[in-house]
Amino acid sequence: MNPSDNKRDAKIPTKFVLPFILLLLLPGIGSAIGTSFLSIPSTARELALGANPVIAVTSTANPALTRVGGNGINLDFSYGQWLVGTSETTIGIAGRLFGGEMGLRIRYTGLNDLELRSDTPTDAPLAYFGAYGVAIGGNYARQLGVTTRLGVAVRIVNIQMYTASSNGIAVDLGGVQQIGKKLTVGLSLLNLGTMSPMADKSPQLPVRVLGGMAYSYDYGDISNVVTVASEWLNTRKALILRLGNEIYWKKVIIQVSSQFSEQVAIVSGGFGFRVGIYQFHYGVQFGSRNLGTPQMIDVSVRLP
Repeated sequence: MNPSDNKRDAKIPTKFVLPFILLLLLPGIGSAIGTSFLSIPSTARELALGANPVIAVTSTANPALTRVGGNGINLDFSYGQWLVGTSETTIGIAGRLFGGEMGLRIRYTGLNDLELRSDTPTDAPLAYFGAYGVAIGGNYARQLGVTTRLGVAVRIVNIQMYTASSNGIAVDLGGVQQIGKKLTVGLSLLNLGTMSPMADKSPQLPVRVLGGMAYSYDYGDISNVVTVASEWLNTRKALILRLGNEIYWKKVIIQVSSQFSEQVAIVSGGFGFRVGIYQFHYGVQFGSRNLGTPQMIDVSVRLP
């Protein structure tokens, strides 16, 4: 975020910086940047189906969902746009290690060309700046018996806006329980931790409690998974309900979901397909927030 012209080199008075920092930490704008970037979808499959602690859409919803096919290594790359033009990039690698499955994920969420303006109307801003959030960490999952699976994740978190920054650590815990052949239930507790002060105030991590269930059944060549999940988020103090459906047909995956809360109604969808060792996925979300249309793509490679 180095300045590229004289205006960008302008010194920003503290009285202007502080309001913007606090603004970015609020739930509304903070859903793009600030610690709340940890609660937005990080992959196309998660965007399409919604965060669910049961189905292995992504381990960000439950560290127990870290899975690797066979004894090889999985490489994942996700890129897309969230609300108000925020970019989202995630890179992950996972493999079998220490009797379980271990993964490493690097996540970046950024918003550029923010304008700093005073209370007096002007044609040009005082300066331009950017804001971003980065999370780097590892997760580990292990099967206990035939029906139980537990996982844990630890991440280093950094958020920055212009010259102000905050660092911290976040821990995720989760478990999945298989009940019979068709029903699976799960529970996860995400983003437990602390952040260092930023503008004389420590940002609040978005603690999430997710519970969910998935019911799967086959119809000929089609495998269908119906999902129900709920989420409590400490920054909103409200319950979020998600309903989803994921369909597998040969090498094609189709997803559709809906999300409801007191203030927002959202409909999402996506599709994916596999070609050899590669898998591609696209997800899109439509909501009542009128702040843009989030879209993401995933590319996964399974190495032997």
